[in-house]
Amino acid sequence: MEAASWSRLKHGDGERCYSRRTMCPMCWALDAKSSPLQHFTSAVMPCGGPLAMLHGDGGMRGSRMQVFTGAGGLLSAWDWDYGRVRKLGWTPASELVSVLETGRVMVWSLQGARVADFGLGQACEQQGVLMCEFLTDGLVVLTSAFQLVALLSFSHQRLVPLPDPRLSSPPSAMCCLERPASERSPRSPEVLLATASKTILRVDE
Repeated sequence: MEAASWSRLKHGDGERCYSRRTMCPMCWALDAKSSPLQHFTSAVMPCGGPLAMLHGDGGMRGSRMQVFTGAGGLLSAWDWDYGRVRKLGWTPASELVSVLETGRVMVWSLQGARVADFGLGQACEQQGVLMCEFLTDGLVVLTSAFQLVALLSFSHQRLVPLPDPRLSSPPSAMCCLERPASERSPRSPEVLLATASKTILRVDE
């Protein structure tokens, strides 16, 4: 590469050289004015991976799921008539995961083919899903009755109920801290819940 394409940037007491390179052309065709992005449920894979977008939460008629490349190229799209989505995420195998309010989990290929459809247990299906957070290879849901259930692997579909957080009202936020897997099986994550009383509960196994 020619030296003229490099520029200098001050870094501490010295300087660094950088150059701008076009990795790929952006080809997004979304109309953000007619459909603001905050009105979509979305999930993106790390490191410039594919992006899934669903208008609203999928509960209204005419909703469509769209999967794009990181540069905005449309990979697939299909009509969504499966109910409200609480959360979208991705498996390590680049498959799209949709967690429904009813406690069902649907897994899709990049081409829009359904590759898996399973439930999160009787408690989730009876109580419904209130909140959901994804792990590297799994997820944690909080039911409408404030019970926590962890799915430790998408491939093995192993469900683990977590201790009762003893909530009396919905938390304002939830996040999961993954822990190193043991030699035999993955470990349950720690779950942090921000409560209405302005405290943070930590729930572990």
